[in-house]
Amino acid sequence: MHGIPGSNKGNGGSYKTACQRGYRYMKILILELDRYSTQSKDVPEVGKYYILEDADDATESQNRLFHALLTEYHKSGVHPFVGGEDWVTLRNWVKKNLGEKFDSFAYVTIDEDLHTIKVVDKYKEIPQAIRSLPDKHLYIRGRLKSWADYTKKQRMACIDKLILDMLANGVNTKKFENILEDIGYDQN
Repeated sequence: MHGIPGSNKGNGGSYKTACQRGYRYMKILILELDRYSTQSKDVPEVGKYYILEDADDATESQNRLFHALLTEYHKSGVHPFVGGEDWVTLRNWVKKNLGEKFDSFAYVTIDEDLHTIKVVDKYKEIPQAIRSLPDKHLYIRGRLKSWADYTKKQRMACIDKLILDMLANGVNTKKFENILEDIGYDQN
């Protein structure tokens, strides 16, 4: 493929554009006749192999960005979650409070010493008698939606909320600043 001279558009633009471009990835538009146009500040190097991803799908670059942000949030020590200090607890807190929450629920019924676990898609499908128990947390568990099952739009929304939460809680590490710069995030 042959590039078009002067087609490098730079790194400007909105956060959505930067998130769609991905973290440390270049955006390339494939044109007719084995040509391409580079849409990011990085350009492909001659003789180097690249793996292409569809920019319209939930991507590995979004996955890397999400996990890099989570790791930096965890390392900063200023995250607001309660209930543990491990990375997995923070990830689950983010998915529950900033992400898509639960994709199913399991609950227990007890009939004459017979315990039965049932799974439903929506919280309202759990019988009202169980939902109204004062100690319902002992009988009901939500299953957080897997990051792999998030759509591109859901990932972008969660990443945006995560960045805003990190800024609101005072994350100001050099790596966080570098991540924001790499994705073209404008704090103004």
